[in-house]
Amino acid sequence: MTDPDHSSSRQKSAGNAAEPASALDWARRNDMTTDVLAHLRILTRRRQRRRVLGFSFAFATALVAVVTMLQYRPVAMKPADPQIGEVAVLPPRQQVLADGSYVELNDLAEIKVDYSAAVRRVELLRGAAHFTVAKNPERPFVVVVNGVSVQAVGTAFCVDRTSADIVVLVTEGQVAVTDRGHADGETTPGQPRQVLVGKGSKTMVGYGANVRNQALTVLPIDATDRDLKLGWRMPRLDFFRTPLAEVLSKFNHYNEQRFVLDDPTLAELRISGSLRADKTEALKELLRLGLDLRVEDNGAGEILIRR
Repeated sequence: MTDPDHSSSRQKSAGNAAEPASALDWARRNDMTTDVLAHLRILTRRRQRRRVLGFSFAFATALVAVVTMLQYRPVAMKPADPQIGEVAVLPPRQQVLADGSYVELNDLAEIKVDYSAAVRRVELLRGAAHFTVAKNPERPFVVVVNGVSVQAVGTAFCVDRTSADIVVLVTEGQVAVTDRGHADGETTPGQPRQVLVGKGSKTMVGYGANVRNQALTVLPIDATDRDLKLGWRMPRLDFFRTPLAEVLSKFNHYNEQRFVLDDPTLAELRISGSLRADKTEALKELLRLGLDLRVEDNGAGEILIRR
């Protein structure tokens, strides 16, 4: 049912969306391209897809509806927009520590560095951070988070406290994870739990009543971990009315599967978006739904793009 008080504004919005770039440009500026695509997939399944040059009016209206809904969600601050026609590569925040170790931090992460002559101590206050540690056997490197310590000499690992549990994932070397109980005093600390975690493995420190006294378990890092717990380390590609050929070239730099323009006339087609560099499936959806292009895997490691 249409609200008469808003009919004129909706008609205006639909008119603005007649050009494919307009609504997707809004999503790019608000770092929501992936969200828009997710809703468009649902909308698209409900109608028979029509092959037309550009957006149909109905599709443009659906896109505006999705964007309008998303406008009421809070958004994080983003770096400045890229120049028209360029691809901006936006890596995660990085901080180089006094000993040469460096830290990559996700959008929510905050750390407190407390180095002494005997130990290099860093407290993870919130979020997730990946540490690449400069080797110094005489001066251990310790990350502390809510009663859990992760000690390394020269290695690389991620500590994630974005959920109720603490997850430690090791990408190089080996770390010792020790749980001495909650630092906030919510539970009474028992005997410390400790485990060694090697490259390609993880452990999770849980605080529920059913896991608090269980031994820590080491598990292999799986595809879900790489996406959800480590994927934020992948740069984000931010592009604004950029030639399609340039966007595809940048994605090809970060992925084994390569995008190939099967139709050379598409090279200068302009496209806007903001996607993580490894999100090839999201880019496929952007090309299908946003530009009405055909996207096909040829089974030989290539993704063919044609009209």
